[in-house]
Amino acid sequence: MTTASFLVEVGDTARFGSDRQISKYVGYNLTENNSGKTKAALASQSAGGM
Repeated sequence: MTTASFLVEVGDTARFGSDRQISKYVGYNLTENNSGKTKAALASQSAGGM
């Protein structure tokens, strides 16, 4: 995704309270995989569209 297409899709980013809200709006679901004592990094799962 280019910056221009991002700005066209999202518009004014000031209307969002956090980066996570913007991610959800554009269709990205950031998840964290963990099991017991091991904690993995965040993974991006695209919902498609962009």
